[in-house]
Amino acid sequence: TNNLGNYGKNKCFGVMTTNKNKSVSLNVKCELIDHKGNKSWSVLKRESDEFGAGVGVIEYLDGTGPWKSMIGIKCNYATNYFEDANYYVEKCKLTEKIYQDLSEN
Repeated sequence: TNNLGNYGKNKCFGVMTTNKNKSVSLNVKCELIDHKGNKSWSVLKRESDEFGAGVGVIEYLDGTGPWKSMIGIKCNYATNYFEDANYYVEKCKLTEKIYQDLSEN
């Protein structure tokens, strides 16, 4: 759920590399389907000292409905894993137009 009341689920796949010093390099592509059936596709990248938590950058590649306005936007995120799921907080600098598009969803 975001601060505009949008919620949905992500499916992600990609490459995770664990280096000799136990640091993690992550490069995954994700598909989000929101509660109204709109979709966005993004790539998430991060470098971290551990797999279970870290910070990185998400870039929106494509989208339908209100998510179209996010194409090309890069946001910072922080993630943490718990059991079989991951939870993340995303911070984006949005124009008023993009904010309006997302809040109308």
